[in-house]
Amino acid sequence: MSALGTGPRDGAAARPGATAQPATPPLRSDDTVALDRGGLRRPAGGDGLDDSARRWALTLVFLGDLTRSLGRKFWFALAFLPSLGFIAWILLRTRVEQLALPPAQLSDFVLEQIGRSLGVGALWAAMSAALIGAAGLPRDLQAGALLLYFTRPLERIDYLLSRWLALWIWLAAGVALPSLLVLFGAALELGWQLPGRDGFGTAWFWLGGVAALATTAAVAGAALAAVALGAGALLRNATAAAVAMIGAGLGSSAAANLAVLLWERDSLAGALDLPRGLTAAWILCSRPLSDAAPVPVATLEAAAALGLWLALGIGGWFAAARLLARAPLGRGRT
Repeated sequence: MSALGTGPRDGAAARPGATAQPATPPLRSDDTVALDRGGLRRPAGGDGLDDSARRWALTLVFLGDLTRSLGRKFWFALAFLPSLGFIAWILLRTRVEQLALPPAQLSDFVLEQIGRSLGVGALWAAMSAALIGAAGLPRDLQAGALLLYFTRPLERIDYLLSRWLALWIWLAAGVALPSLLVLFGAALELGWQLPGRDGFGTAWFWLGGVAALATTAAVAGAALAAVALGAGALLRNATAAAVAMIGAGLGSSAAANLAVLLWERDSLAGALDLPRGLTAAWILCSRPLSDAAPVPVATLEAAAALGLWLALGIGGWFAAARLLARAPLGRGRT
């Protein structure tokens, strides 16, 4: 009888002249990452979800992270406070005889208040993107969370797109909903009627206003989300990214105002004002709804500002994609 541990298993007889083969360790079927020359290989087994469902599930995770805490809920609620002031001003200009507007000016007055509400909402979104949105990617880098994400059946583009979608939804909602409240407040106060406009013209005004403010919020949120991710990817530090974004916004406003003073308004220098450029889509989309004569070069300036934000958003997206392509493998390492 052979000694313990030296004989063949299950009592099988050893073949004469057979060479002992080293035992092969069993392959693991869990989600442990496989490293190959510094790269990552996706596990063969999936989670049963298709790409779109997986991407949407991760988007909901990131969106929940943006709204989970009481502080984040309070910050989101702050976006609605200015809209109450705009609604109160509309009520004063329509109900108080000493402040009442001529009927012919009501439609442009409503558009002006919605535009101002969007401007305040854009400032809220810019601060949110800098202080909160730009911290997502640096936080995952420092915590080594990217390694955990990529050991699942998840592509880097899915992670980036989910981060961007969650931030975009949050920022766009914070811009659109308060301004939509102003629009509905004005419509209820005026009984959904506008002096000097027939039924089609009135419907066109209100529906066009909703479409214009929704487009403005969507464009501003998309651009800010991409820029925030890019700032976090380039600087890899939440505080540095926030300071850089806020500094760029303040610096651009100061430079644009100085340039306008030096070269007059017709120079299109106002397009350099990044915070003001976030509402450029409103200037373009609301133009068909207004009865007033357009401000000189306002359309060209808004188009230039929109192009500037488009370029910044594309640059931010590629900066984040370039960082993720390097496959961070641990806490703060790439």
